Amino acid sequence: MLIFVLILLALAGDIRGRVDILPDGKKIVVKDEYVNVRVDPTLRRRKRMLENTYGLWKKAAVIYKMEALIWSIPSNRPNDYLVVLDAMRDIMRETCVRFKEWSGEQDYVYIRRDYTEGGFYMNQGRNGGRQVLYVHQQVWKKKTFLHELGHVLNLHDEHKRPDRDYYIEVLEDNVKGELSQLMHKKEEEEVNLLGEPFDFDSIMMKGDRVHSKDPKNLITLRSKIAGRPLKSELNEKLSSGDVRRIRDLYRCEGAVQKPSFPEDVVCTFEEHNCGFKGLLNLDSEELCLNRNRRLNWDWKNNAEWWLRSLPNMSKAGGNFKFTH
Repeated sequence: MLIFVLILLALAGDIRGRVDILPDGKKIVVKDEYVNVRVDPTLRRRKRMLENTYGLWKKAAVIYKMEALIWSIPSNRPNDYLVVLDAMRDIMRETCVRFKEWSGEQDYVYIRRDYTEGGFYMNQGRNGGRQVLYVHQQVWKKKTFLHELGHVLNLHDEHKRPDRDYYIEVLEDNVKGELSQLMHKKEEEEVNLLGEPFDFDSIMMKGDRVHSKDPKNLITLRSKIAGRPLKSELNEKLSSGDVRRIRDLYRCEGAVQKPSFPEDVVCTFEEHNCGFKGLLNLDSEELCLNRNRRLNWDWKNNAEWWLRSLPNMSKAGGNFKFTH
């Protein structure tokens, strides 16, 4: 079992991060951008504390649009859009991030099928304008979308961490030549580690044959940690480390809950949910009760109140109808 604790430097009480103690006794300092906040509860998480602030979504609201064919519900693939929404729901249940369907915003993720490569691809984080998330039908699964939505939120592949060599070995001779750059480590300033040690159970941890030139016979990643072999495929659910990282990146904890409204959306939520899937459509009595508190996005207390079971949701006439 990996154990991590806070490490205090002698000089000026400086705090660098957390110590991850490996099974063999080796100690690794994992940088934690918010370590001072964890030590002093009077401090608040600030975006400027992060190593890399690029690519985060404003107000923790991710705008998305799905390719029309995904909504067409072909007879052989009746639940394609539900697979996507189910992955979104898992993230919304555990964090303050909210996914909102596109209604004219400038920056958004366009989700579409990939008809060529047989894989999946998404640019890292929020890039500005329309950015495309491609997923091939062969891998159109919830775990694929959890991984890709992780990239949308600006989480990096776990096997590219700057400290990955303590945990895994990359078998470069087994990597397909033109894909070798996809196995390179990130620089420390590119990644927000947030004190989280290498996470074998993360949605961002790819299988041990990723980018292999012979996937049937050759692995490309090998664990260095006794008792923690790598899986052959993506993980199927958020790990506790994933949840902590997303909450930290989007500063979910604190006096000001996030998200508030996206800056380019004007909505009272009184007549409809303005594209936020899973939001309860308030009736007149509930509106009267809630008008004063103005739906303050207290995601911890109200998540179960307004998140709906997406598989029970159907799309008709361009609008979602929720079943109770």
